[in-house]
Amino acid sequence: MPAVPAVDQPTAWLTEWPLWGVEFMLQAQQMQLEAWRCWQGSLQFAGNECWDWWTSHCAGGVPLDG
Repeated sequence: MPAVPAVDQPTAWLTEWPLWGVEFMLQAQQMQLEAWRCWQGSLQFAGNECWDWWTSHCAGGVPLDG
């Protein structure tokens, strides 16, 4: 960061706080996306388990993936 003149020191935070807000929002959005991806992975696992159960009990066969 470039050196800020002594006169601008008290007001330097006025130019920096919007960037802090944007950075915080981007981090929050990344956390939400990661939580959504984990949730989708657990739903995919549950769907695969249900499909395997259905094919082995109701369709009269074994799951294709062994």
